[in-house]
Amino acid sequence: MALAERGNRLVLLDDAGQVLPFDPTRPAADLPLAPLDSTVAGVLGRIRETDPEFFARIQRGTRVQRDVALDLDDGRIFFRGGAGAAEIQALSLVADLLARQGRSWRELDGRFLPRVIVRGGGRA
Repeated sequence: MALAERGNRLVLLDDAGQVLPFDPTRPAADLPLAPLDSTVAGVLGRIRETDPEFFARIQRGTRVQRDVALDLDDGRIFFRGGAGAAEIQALSLVADLLARQGRSWRELDGRFLPRVIVRGGGRA
């Protein structure tokens, strides 16, 4: 890969010299890593629509059997594969509440709402 000038702008070339559909002058999207999985993509999409600030904190999404695990700086959050807006808001609120209380956590498990299981908690 290489950068090349085309007109008055830079373009990205692949190893065969073909222009790739990418503008190297624009910052890359800050998106979480995820497998090619419609369940993970669905949960990530619903989170992006429901709570963009929460979505921005997600680093990686993975599939765990029928459920979805999301990795954040704080820890890992588990959702049911079909989690909707109410479940997303509930987990986001729990994570925010724990942060305001100065409590750390390793895992938040929202697969059993209305109960949220907090694992590895303590004072931050």
